[in-house]
Amino acid sequence: MNSKPDDQTRYAVIVSGLLGSGKSTLGRVVASQLGSPFLDKNAFLDQLFGHEGIGDLDWCQMLNTKSNTLFCDAARAHETVVLVSHWRPPSEPGPSGTSPDWSVK
Repeated sequence: MNSKPDDQTRYAVIVSGLLGSGKSTLGRVVASQLGSPFLDKNAFLDQLFGHEGIGDLDWCQMLNTKSNTLFCDAARAHETVVLVSHWRPPSEPGPSGTSPDWSVK
């Protein structure tokens, strides 16, 4: 990549895919090339599991929702950012994946 957005441009690069598809690997490379922070939603979820433990399906869904909020808040704190997650398609209801209903503002 040879060009970067100018200093006044706010942007997020969204990397989505299924488990094991290479999202994090690609996201790290893109973030490095752009000089932007790299945020992986799974890192937020892993940290919550480490602090709050693992439980039943309802517990895991609650932690997933909490990690989505933390991920979103962290993304909004940056002018530029590369975001990695399994983004849930808008037509797919349910607790799995990151909701596409928010954007970096």
